Amino acid sequence: MAEKKTQQGGESEGVIRAFRALIVIVIGCVLGYFVYATSQNSESKYPFKFGLDLAGGSQLVYVADVSSIAKAEVPELMGVLREVIERRVNSFGVSEPNVQVETSSFVTSNNEQRLIVELPGVTDIDEAIKQIGKTPLLEFKLVNKEALAAQESVDALAASNTGAAIGNVKVNGEAVSDPYIETGLTGRFLQRAELVFGQGSQGGLSNEPIVSIVFNDEGANLFEAITRDNVGESLAIFLDGQVVSAPRINEAIGGGKAIISGNFTPEEARNLVRNLNFGALPVPITLDTT
Repeated sequence: MAEKKTQQGGESEGVIRAFRALIVIVIGCVLGYFVYATSQNSESKYPFKFGLDLAGGSQLVYVADVSSIAKAEVPELMGVLREVIERRVNSFGVSEPNVQVETSSFVTSNNEQRLIVELPGVTDIDEAIKQIGKTPLLEFKLVNKEALAAQESVDALAASNTGAAIGNVKVNGEAVSDPYIETGLTGRFLQRAELVFGQGSQGGLSNEPIVSIVFNDEGANLFEAITRDNVGESLAIFLDGQVVSAPRINEAIGGGKAIISGNFTPEEARNLVRNLNFGALPVPITLDTT
């Protein structure tokens, strides 16, 4: 009797093992079909996401110029920069970009801030750079009229081959330096931009393409303070280090709205609006080609 029970127990264990094996085989088949179906269907609800090592792709390294930024503000601005570039890459339909901020080792003398942009599936680096494109660096700076006039005089002298240099001229006993004064108001405070056409007011041309910009709350407060404290002065608007306009401040401007007019063609103004809305860079960046 005991031997019979042992045989029955052995048969039961065998059935259980066979049932477990069958379950494993069924699960394996289901998973295999899922992997195959998903990999073959580009519109699958659950697509696979491969990194550069599996999917191939491009890696771009950008160096941020934070030389004029207070050290305490660098981490925040680099975070904004990462979000801007990530948003811009996403707008071009690049799948699953990976954008990271990297700081050079503390043992080096140059504390370099870098942005690592990984683009899985993109193997044409030139095309990747083209897709990311160039986003404008938007800055607002007050104009030191005396320093600007002195600089223009020195530039004229230099052009006449007299050997004059900007450091040879003094204004109020001080050497002339940059005639533009930082205000802290940059593209990082930009909320949106849109294309409008002038009506011939304020010295502008009728139907002149103008870029209208709106700041966020923080930028609006800063813009109002700048204009309130500097009535009668000029506020230069820079794009990528170039002055596009320098209107005179007639009164405090509330509401966080401003205009950029720079003799744009409609296409130039439209492209500027598009790039600003993609994200104006909070700090300048250059592609590291080394």
